[in-house]
Amino acid sequence: MKKDFIKNNIKKEKLLNKFLSKNDLEIDDKIMTVKITKKIDKIRFNQAFNKLLNK
Repeated sequence: MKKDFIKNNIKKEKLLNKFLSKNDLEIDDKIMTVKITKKIDKIRFNQAFNKLLNK
């Protein structure tokens, strides 16, 4: 059970890194990436967003 959870997290991180590492995305693609990221990993998204706002 724990191994499956870890594997799913690794897959999610790889997918997010793939989306976020593309520099040639248009603004619509970037907005969609943010929306997907928020749905997949809401806790880390909120932490990153709050950290950005506090700068």
